[in-house]
Amino acid sequence: MAHYAQYFKRVVGDVESGAFFELPQSEGAGFATPEFHTTSARHGTPARIKAGDTIWLFAQLSSDWGKLPVSLDAKIVVRDVEDLVATDPASKAAWKYHADKERSRWFSLFDAKRSIPKLRVTRKNRSTQSILGDPPKHLGQRIRFLQEIADPDPLYALEAEITGQRESFISYRLQDGMEPAFHHAARLMHQGQVVWWDRWRLPRRLVERRNNVSSDALSAAIFGMIKDERPLVWGIETAGYKDPKSYGAAERRAAEALGLYRPVPV
Repeated sequence: MAHYAQYFKRVVGDVESGAFFELPQSEGAGFATPEFHTTSARHGTPARIKAGDTIWLFAQLSSDWGKLPVSLDAKIVVRDVEDLVATDPASKAAWKYHADKERSRWFSLFDAKRSIPKLRVTRKNRSTQSILGDPPKHLGQRIRFLQEIADPDPLYALEAEITGQRESFISYRLQDGMEPAFHHAARLMHQGQVVWWDRWRLPRRLVERRNNVSSDALSAAIFGMIKDERPLVWGIETAGYKDPKSYGAAERRAAEALGLYRPVPV
């Protein structure tokens, strides 16, 4: 089966109106695994993708305070392919690749700079070249559109490196802790740690499009992760975070009960 990769720019707090990936997802879906991936290109590489192939998504999170390193965002093992233009000629998206939920997953933040140069893409004439090109350019300039990967072994090695580490969980108060949370995530990433931050880790429909989901589903996902995976929980201790009624305070209590809490004074 073939492997493909694509890069996306992600922006903290950005709400893209009418973007081609804004397709409906079920109410409680997407916390553990992606449901689908779409592409606006109808011909070329996207048209060759079929059931059983794998799409690897890279992304870089940008904000008013800087950019985090490029990270592996998701792995989507394609269950089946839907031709959206065939059913709706006016569709902004051309192909919809439904994910095999048993084999697809989201990834937490992890600096992928050592793995990216090991990747090679297959060109139209079936020769290969570095994914960064010659001369090398930023990944976003090279795989803005889907590209076929010549050898997926570096991707599997990167996946194993991410999933084999204990995660660091960023706990903060949205109203006054976003910037210090961003900077702490950057520090941890530069130390080679795997970072669970909701601005990245939760589905885009929540953090970028601000869609509403059940608060019970959201709480179950976050507190279940703290209980089951036992990450180190880094509390960004702003004034708002210290409010005993805040959601952050509940995260702190859950982490303290398990001996996982680490304070980050602000």
